[in-house]
Amino acid sequence: MLGPCLPAAPAPFLSHGSGGTLWGYNKYWDMPFEVTVTTSHRRRPGITVHRSRTLTEADIDCQLDVPVTSPARTLLDITPRLTDKRLRRAINDSRHARYLHLDDLADVVRRNPTRHGTKRLLPFVQQPRGITRSDLEDRFVALARRYGLPTPETNVPIHGYVVDVLFRAERVIVEIDTWDSHGLRTSFGSDRKRDAEMLAFAT
Repeated sequence: MLGPCLPAAPAPFLSHGSGGTLWGYNKYWDMPFEVTVTTSHRRRPGITVHRSRTLTEADIDCQLDVPVTSPARTLLDITPRLTDKRLRRAINDSRHARYLHLDDLADVVRRNPTRHGTKRLLPFVQQPRGITRSDLEDRFVALARRYGLPTPETNVPIHGYVVDVLFRAERVIVEIDTWDSHGLRTSFGSDRKRDAEMLAFAT
């Protein structure tokens, strides 16, 4: 049913839950597959067809040679299906993977003010924060907010390293992720040079 990957074509575009899986928001393929069309289209067994009058060329993309709604538009479509925790991780993981850009998300939200997912996406574009890489980092940011601490920056490059959490004005660095999360970082936990440079920054 999906033809060549021509984003401007009037063909159906993978979307909603199926688009979410293609972009990595979901781990599994759920049935039926979902597509979005801009004009009347014949329905076929095993495929849920959504019709949209607001879909524009900015909402269309291509992933793995499959025509699909853009990461931002897909996120708007599936937000009502996600818990707050899953929504945070979907946004942060896709930003980290450089699929999703906050400017694109802000544009989608602006053009779709009455959609069910818009209200929940607004805080991410109105009060943008640094990218987090784990649920543990999300929980730490929420903890800081709950107890009135300054809003920290997350995953900040300093002296050639990336620190989990930075309270810049206070010159405080917090490393909160586990060994598995840091496994690919250079000499985590044993690099005395890194420790010395971080100490120099903080003092």
